[in-house]
Amino acid sequence: MLMPASSEFVALCRAQIGILTQALGASIAVVYLTQELVEGSQASLVPVVVYPEGGLGRDTYQGLSLPPVVLPKDTIAQLPANAQPLASSPEPSTLTPRPLLPGGNRSLPSAQSHPEIGLPNLVLPGTTLVEQRQIALPLVHEEIMMGVLLARRDDRAWQKWEQEQIEEIAKTLSIACVMDQRYQWLAQEHRQEHLMQRQQHDLMDNLLHQFRNSLTALQTFGKLILKRLQPGNPNRDIAINLTRETERLRELSQQLEFVLKAGYSPSLLPLASSSAEQPADLGNAALEAPPPTSLQNTGFLPGMRLPVERCLVEDILDPLLSATQTISQEKSLTLHSVVPDDLPPVWANSQALREVLNNLLENAVKYTPANGLILVQVEATETQPWLTISVTDTGPGIPEQDLPHIFERHFRGVQAQGEIGGSGLGLAIAQTLVTQMHGTIQVFSPALPEYLNLPGAVLPSDQGSGTSFVVKLPVALEGEESRSEGVKG
Repeated sequence: MLMPASSEFVALCRAQIGILTQALGASIAVVYLTQELVEGSQASLVPVVVYPEGGLGRDTYQGLSLPPVVLPKDTIAQLPANAQPLASSPEPSTLTPRPLLPGGNRSLPSAQSHPEIGLPNLVLPGTTLVEQRQIALPLVHEEIMMGVLLARRDDRAWQKWEQEQIEEIAKTLSIACVMDQRYQWLAQEHRQEHLMQRQQHDLMDNLLHQFRNSLTALQTFGKLILKRLQPGNPNRDIAINLTRETERLRELSQQLEFVLKAGYSPSLLPLASSSAEQPADLGNAALEAPPPTSLQNTGFLPGMRLPVERCLVEDILDPLLSATQTISQEKSLTLHSVVPDDLPPVWANSQALREVLNNLLENAVKYTPANGLILVQVEATETQPWLTISVTDTGPGIPEQDLPHIFERHFRGVQAQGEIGGSGLGLAIAQTLVTQMHGTIQVFSPALPEYLNLPGAVLPSDQGSGTSFVVKLPVALEGEESRSEGVKG
């Protein structure tokens, strides 16, 4: 079914009708459009623009109908270039009998029920032509008849050059009709997509509200437990890790809430270092201000730079190792770490680096079977201005065919067939954040021997080939100028 004609298309039709009437002298001109485009069905013709507007009365132009509107391909190829409309005659009985178009009785509407308009028959090549005072041309695109252009004058016949001009007008209206319909369909799809997005946002708002309520209760319980545990109690570390993780979830929920409320668009958000004000006509007050600092500094927003500063890796890694130690004990895993006390600072973003290392440690715990070993080592070399952080496990390892894709979003490879769940996003996010901090991250499977044979580590005898993730970050040398921003994400 055709969409209702837009005001722009109607204006174009009026302009083309003006050419027919003022430049070519047509006394009657009508642009019809079909209401339905269903093959094999009767499609009604509706006048969109008529001339003269009040002369014959608009009802005169109503009621015409087309036969099945999808014409045979070989017929369309002849219209309108080769097909000529048959002129109406003062004596209806002298009209040439209606010819059948190839494929059956798929001709234009009959003029018998509307003699005052006299919509003509189409005459195919080889038939007899008579003096033409009225021309009706189909508006056709890709074998679909969308309407009819009717032009008539009573004082004289149409000359050949005038007929060619009318054919050009019909082609113009055909193309314009197609463009108008496509634009309106796209606009309708956009409205539907917008409505769906609003519904999804409402759903996310509801879920986020419930999540915040549960998170608040969890934070309260964690703080109460921590108050009741004296220093030295082995459960105190668990309570500390619990409150730390709930605080992390609270920060993430704030970031998610901002994204939902702002209708986040990377092209509309400023860079983290930019102080330029947003235009006032964005239509969303939330987009006029930059995102909160906690959101700017995560590096999760595409198109934004990640601020970096001098960071001590051990300060970021120690609480993560404490939490991993607690979880490892529950899974009968052994955590072995070598973290020197005299490590140089690195250029990094503390929150982003925490996300990277936490993801690597969580993966090591997740994929290492019981009685396995997790090894963490941090080392700096004097010859190269890099600090290396390695996380190695004694799990089954990563198949060779999966290694080239391990940092792709949503890629899980052979693990997708296993029982361990996951989204395939953690390593992709980790690589993005490390790159934004001017660092590198690599994966090796089987695990590298130099990261397995650490001092004091006892390797199990019945484990897999293992996996090593190696992160390198630039060392912040003394006297080096501050790097306020990392790589743009």
